[in-house]
Amino acid sequence: MISYYTYPGLKFKDEIATPMGAFHSPKHIVSVVAKYFDVSVSEITKVGRRRETVFPRQVAMYIIRNETNLTWLAIGNFFNKNHTTVIAAYNYIEGKINTDTSTKRQIEKIISSI
Repeated sequence: MISYYTYPGLKFKDEIATPMGAFHSPKHIVSVVAKYFDVSVSEITKVGRRRETVFPRQVAMYIIRNETNLTWLAIGNFFNKNHTTVIAAYNYIEGKINTDTSTKRQIEKIISSI
């Protein structure tokens, strides 16, 4: 699947502009998350509810939403999920970050390695 994203005056193919000026693709973010949690990229992106892959998938969705300009719908399409699943994952991870310092440190470490 090739996706095109627009920003005033710019067009990106499968890459997203971030406020820092760097470019992060959802694929790159998922690969960093997969490496951190020691699971494969295909396990994160395939359909399934295995405990070992659900949390990394939720983390990837959260980071993609925060680090890119992708919409809920676009993120859902990337993971073959409904946009409401992405919203629920985002809210879950955000709640964990606010209540669990170890989760917050994990997310910060992953983001710093992107």
